[in-house]
Amino acid sequence: MDIYKIREQLTQGKTIYDLPLRVTYYARVSSEKEVQLNSLENQKYYYPKFIKNIPKWTFVNGYIDEGISASSTLKRDNFLKMITDSKTDMFDLILTKEISRFSRDTLDSIKYARELLKCGVGILFESDNINTLFTDAELRLTIMASIAQDELRKLSERVRFGMKRSIEQKKVLGNNNIYGFNKNKCTLEIDLKEANMVKELFSIYSTGKYGFKKISEIMYKNGYTNRKGEKLNTSTLTRMIRNPKYKGYYCTNTVARLDYKNSKQIRIPQEEWKTFECKEKIPQIIPEEIWNMCNKILKSRSDSFKNKQEDKEIFKNRYAFSSLIYCGEHEKICTYHRISTKQRKVWACQRYIKQGLKSCKSPILKEEDLYEISKKLIKKYINNTDEICLDLLERYNNLSENNCIVKELKAKEKGLEQLKKKKEKIWELLIDECIENMEFAEKNKEVNNEIHRYELEISNIKDSKNKTKNKVDLKKYILDELKIENNIEEYIKILIEKIVVNKINDNRKKVTLHFFLKLGNEEILEYNL
Repeated sequence: MDIYKIREQLTQGKTIYDLPLRVTYYARVSSEKEVQLNSLENQKYYYPKFIKNIPKWTFVNGYIDEGISASSTLKRDNFLKMITDSKTDMFDLILTKEISRFSRDTLDSIKYARELLKCGVGILFESDNINTLFTDAELRLTIMASIAQDELRKLSERVRFGMKRSIEQKKVLGNNNIYGFNKNKCTLEIDLKEANMVKELFSIYSTGKYGFKKISEIMYKNGYTNRKGEKLNTSTLTRMIRNPKYKGYYCTNTVARLDYKNSKQIRIPQEEWKTFECKEKIPQIIPEEIWNMCNKILKSRSDSFKNKQEDKEIFKNRYAFSSLIYCGEHEKICTYHRISTKQRKVWACQRYIKQGLKSCKSPILKEEDLYEISKKLIKKYINNTDEICLDLLERYNNLSENNCIVKELKAKEKGLEQLKKKKEKIWELLIDECIENMEFAEKNKEVNNEIHRYELEISNIKDSKNKTKNKVDLKKYILDELKIENNIEEYIKILIEKIVVNKINDNRKKVTLHFFLKLGNEEILEYNL
């Protein structure tokens, strides 16, 4: 369409309805509520009929977006399709109800109005009585689009205000996607089956022995899964440990948005979260002391991963062959890394892992093969376990049991008694109102942790004493500990300095493993993959 000729005809007294135009329409609603959908149905019925009743106009199928916000055009697929189609001369005029249906962003409204005019397409905003084919349309469009944008800002503020008031009234907001609870009228109710799963998670994690991957496996074996019947993933377990609702607390200010136009959320640091006790609306599943202990463990582990030096140490000895296997093609700079899938566990050069065959053609080794070859090699050097056992038994006999195990046990038992007396004194101070509740809770927690540690150490000493109460038991215990099959990972770390991998005659299926041992010896073994 020639915009110049159209404007000339309009200034001569003709109306838009007197011009031969190909006309389409754009309709949008921002939610899937019944009232909004009825509005959309009305528009779908009204515009085709209206356009077809204008004799000079030719109807072109409309463009519709359902349940999508107008704050940005990026997610409105049919709107963007309409803009693309305008560049292929499919229509001359777009009808739409009002500017807020088109866009609530002033810049978007002006940008697309200009873009459409360049393609020879005008827009008629019916309710606002703005036609971009007129020369004064951009000024009027700017004013009306700014008003629409400000309405969006006010709407955003009203929603945030309503949420704050609901929180003040201790109404639980958000969805029902939280394990252990069901949501009922802004109140959480305990789901007994899932609550047991939550308790199991906190119980295992509070020991400090396992990471989330291992915990997921343990819980899966115990029959605890996600709602699809699959293993709980590590990110879900992390969120569960951090969620204060499990100790009966409400939490807000966990995320923030830059402004009402930007939907991207920014996670706020945990120390800045706003939490308050709300057990009448959120029943407690986990005692507060256990929740705090688990989060302390989680924080200490997170902090260690943030520290680069600690991080390197963690991964350096993560597996038996970590930092031991070197690639023969570029030995000085590249070690082998572990790749783990459901089907297999293999070791490959880090260059191959990052860039593929174009970077490195060294063999890929099965972990099970590495263990079998290492066992055979270690048995060659550790073949005198009976002699080692006799030597250890002799050393044990030379020890004075009274000066070692019994003495240590008595010292620990005495320390435990003193801690129990200390705990009684703390209770007396609370009863006599000599200390506040918060100070009592802190001191009591410290003493309880110490008591738990002493009890665990006493139990270990007694177990050790029972295991070694006679020579027969002790000999069996030592021989079991010396078995290569039982302690292969320890033997690998003790004896092997380095393994260099090479292929034979440029064949990746034929491998040589050059073992450098800490004893000073070297061994070269060949095998086929």
